[in-house]
Amino acid sequence: MAQIKLPAGTAVNLENVPLHQFYHLSLHPATPVVIVAVYTLIVQYLNSSRGKSLSRIEAKRQGLQYSDDSQLDKCDVAADKAKKESSGPWMTAFIVLHNLALAVFSYWCATNYTAAFAQTVREEGLRCAYCDSNHTIWNNMFKFNYLFYLSKYYELIDTFIILAK
Repeated sequence: MAQIKLPAGTAVNLENVPLHQFYHLSLHPATPVVIVAVYTLIVQYLNSSRGKSLSRIEAKRQGLQYSDDSQLDKCDVAADKAKKESSGPWMTAFIVLHNLALAVFSYWCATNYTAAFAQTVREEGLRCAYCDSNHTIWNNMFKFNYLFYLSKYYELIDTFIILAK
């Protein structure tokens, strides 16, 4: 279980990969399906419990005008409520730090991808870097690819931040 056999016969040691405990679960075909189903149900529940007034986006989609007095009530109530309810300082700080952490993580992955690619080009040539015939890039970048893959599950939290805001 500590070794992953690759199609070409190379192996990556999972012990060197952070969060390696989740590797087999994260790549199981049912995992994304279950997460999407649970995510959809939670977002639907949280969104429906917010009230029955029309959102600004839904009002625009239905072609309702904010200036028209006959349809002003639902649209303006939702718009005024959104204007009055700005994020508090703690929520704003959390959102800034969350987005900063995601940006730093993406930068970290990108610089490591670039370094592994550049090292392979220097040592083995451009053709080997693109074809990865020696599996150098795969072995060097596996950790970053896997963590980037896991981060996509984490980024679902963005929707919950938007709903909480």
